[in-house]
Amino acid sequence: MRILVVTQHFWPEDFRINELSKDFIEKGHDVTVLTGHPNYPEGKIFPEYKKNRKSFNSYNSIDIKRIPIFSRGRNKFTLALNYLSFVISGSLLGPILLRKKRFDLIFVFEPSPITVCIPAIFLKYIKGAKLSLWVLDLWPQSLYAVGYFKKNSLVIKFVRLLVKYIYSKCDLILGTSNSFVQEIKKDCDDNNKIKYFPNWYESIYDTDSVKPAKEIISKADDFNLMFAGNLGDAQDLPTIVNGMNILKEFKKIKLYILGDGKRYNWLKQFIKDNDLGNNIILLGRYSNERMPEFFIHADAMVVSLKPHEIYDMTIPGKLQSYLISKKPIIGLIGGESAKIIDSYNCGLVSPSGNSKEFAKNIQRLYKMEIHQRDTIAKNGYQYARSNFNKESLFNSLETWLTNI
Repeated sequence: MRILVVTQHFWPEDFRINELSKDFIEKGHDVTVLTGHPNYPEGKIFPEYKKNRKSFNSYNSIDIKRIPIFSRGRNKFTLALNYLSFVISGSLLGPILLRKKRFDLIFVFEPSPITVCIPAIFLKYIKGAKLSLWVLDLWPQSLYAVGYFKKNSLVIKFVRLLVKYIYSKCDLILGTSNSFVQEIKKDCDDNNKIKYFPNWYESIYDTDSVKPAKEIISKADDFNLMFAGNLGDAQDLPTIVNGMNILKEFKKIKLYILGDGKRYNWLKQFIKDNDLGNNIILLGRYSNERMPEFFIHADAMVVSLKPHEIYDMTIPGKLQSYLISKKPIIGLIGGESAKIIDSYNCGLVSPSGNSKEFAKNIQRLYKMEIHQRDTIAKNGYQYARSNFNKESLFNSLETWLTNI
C-alpha cells in the first residue's frame, strides 16, 4: 500500500508513530509522513534541525514532508497556536507538497489534538484514499479533564460536534484502551469500524543484558523507585512527592525521576523546600534508547495519573515498558490501568490523588521478600507478553487496514 502518515509529531521527536511507520516500510509498504518541525517536548525547534533541515527529510526510507508550524512554547497560548498552525498549514500546504503523490491509505496519529485529522480529511478527498485514525487522547473529554473548559460549556459542545464529524469521515478508528473504544462509540455513527489497538512494549525493554546507567550511584540495600516520562499536570506529581515526604525518614527509600515537562521546576523547588534531596533525585531527560540502563537500577516503577474519568479510561504508554522490564508496579492510578495491575497481580495500586495510601504501598513493597517482588514482576512480564506484543498487534493492524 501507499501510505500517508499525518502526525504533528515525528522523528527526531520520540513517539510510537516512528516505530509503526518503520514497520509499514518493513512490511513492504511505501510510506510518506506529513508533519511539522520538531519541537517537542522543549517547545522550541531542535537546534540540530535548524542547522541542517535537509538531513531530517528522510528516516528509514520514509519520505518526510514538513510544514511550517508555531512551536509549542511553554504556555497555553503558544500551544493553541501550535495546534491551529498545523491545521492551517496541513490543509493549505499539505496538498501542494503532496501533489505528485498518490495514496491508498491515510493514517492519522492523534496523541492530541483531534484537529490533527482535519488536514487528513482534506487529503482523503483529494487523493481518493481511505482514512484511519489512531486515538491516543480523547476529545473533548481531555479539554475539561485538564480544566480548560467546563464540561457543559459551549466550547465543549462545539468540539464534540467536530469530533463526531471527524469520526464520520474515518474508515477505521483505533482506541488505545477498551474504555476508549466504548467512549468513541458514543460519538461514532458506525461501531463496526472501531477497534482496540493499545500501545505495545518496545523490544529494547525486553532484555537482561543492559549496562546500568552511571548517572545513578546507589547502595545495595537502597530501595529504588523510578518514575519515567512527561512531568506534566496529568501525572499527579504533587501526590507522588507528598507520598515521598511522608516517607522522609526512610532514608533507604529513594525516588528517581526521569523526564522533563512543565512541572520540572516546581518539583525542583518542592524538593528544596521540603529538604527531600536525599529521597527524590531528578535525573533529567534522556533518550528512549537509554531508558533500560536506568530501569535496571529500579526495584519498582511508579505510574500515576490525576483522579478524573478521562484518566481512568487511559492506559499510559509507559505501563507496557514497565511491565516488560520485569519490575513491580506502584500505581497511583484508577480505572483500566488499576484493573490490569490489580487483577493480574503486577504490583500495588492506590487511588489517584491519595498520597497516604501511596506511601503505605511503597512500605508494603519495601518490606516484601525479594522472591515475592520477583513473582509480582514476572506476572507483569507475562501479561505484557500476552497482551502488548508488537508483532501480534501490528499483524492485526495490517489486516484491518488492508480490509477497509
